[in-house]
Amino acid sequence: MIYLVVGKSGVGKSTVVDEFCKRTSIHKVIPYTTRPIRDNEVGGIDYHFVSEKVFKDMAFNGNLTNVESYRVYSGDIWYYGFNLDEIKKYENCILVCNPKNIEGFISRLGKENIHTIEIIADLNTRIERYIDRDSMSIEKIQELVRRFISDEKEFKDLVTDDLVGNEFTLEYAVNKLTRIILGDNHGE
Repeated sequence: MIYLVVGKSGVGKSTVVDEFCKRTSIHKVIPYTTRPIRDNEVGGIDYHFVSEKVFKDMAFNGNLTNVESYRVYSGDIWYYGFNLDEIKKYENCILVCNPKNIEGFISRLGKENIHTIEIIADLNTRIERYIDRDSMSIEKIQELVRRFISDEKEFKDLVTDDLVGNEFTLEYAVNKLTRIILGDNHGE
């Protein structure tokens, strides 16, 4: 089963998934991106950070799927994509993606192989987390606003198989995700 985890900016998707993967044998698929690395990120752990040329070569050669691009507030274009061979290599895997990716994965891999999970948190919690994860500048605040507005559009009609609330503690969210994926006897 391929578990697709989505959530608006600042809900803690990566934090919850990373902690879940530390506690289980489920493999996390790491996406590729051309965006700059954040202060608290590690290449090969959070993303595979590559140049635009390397990314485009990989996409052209068919090594990437669900390729997306975003024009950020600064005007730069950031690319994201997943290695389809890595996804197919595992009987069960989990990945963090955006709502636009869901249909692409379903069409490539079949709905019967996909389980979608949305992580949710209230607006104030999301803003606090977004600010806490990186040093802020005017440009980063403008990007925060762009993302939050974009999220409202992308998530407006989204329907997922499950929801995980992440407004309380990390432990609560990880336990809920564990129960969804591994069953009711886990994550207590």
